[in-house]
Amino acid sequence: MALNVNNNADSDRIQFTSDELEKLRIVAEKLGKEKLARIVANHPPEYWENYWNAMKRHRLGMTIPVESRS
Repeated sequence: MALNVNNNADSDRIQFTSDELEKLRIVAEKLGKEKLARIVANHPPEYWENYWNAMKRHRLGMTIPVESRS
């Protein structure tokens, strides 16, 4: 993906055209989905069940002491 990067001399900000911003958004979304798929694939279903249950408890304000891992 080739981008024309316009750096305004009065500012340190990089300016992109709307088409370039859309391309960047699409690429970032694709990379995010690929990373999420790798994360999900690297953990067994039991991990995710425990994770979501812990998140539910957290949202309800319930805390459960965790054993020390040392």
